[in-house]
Amino acid sequence: MTQKNADDPIKSKSHSDDGATEIEGQKARGGEIILNKPWRRIVFFGGLIAMVLFIIVATIMGYS
Repeated sequence: MTQKNADDPIKSKSHSDDGATEIEGQKARGGEIILNKPWRRIVFFGGLIAMVLFIIVATIMGYS
């Protein structure tokens, strides 16, 4: 079985018998997009809109 170190939250990883590292589900989640500044929102959504427009233009022009 695995042992969890409840005293130290930083060292919450444990190793199973087969050598695989186990991480709690809450700590394994990542990829959070932080759009807390207006310019970041503009760049992010601008990129999404640009991709959609590129796909539409490429489809119309026959490049797909």
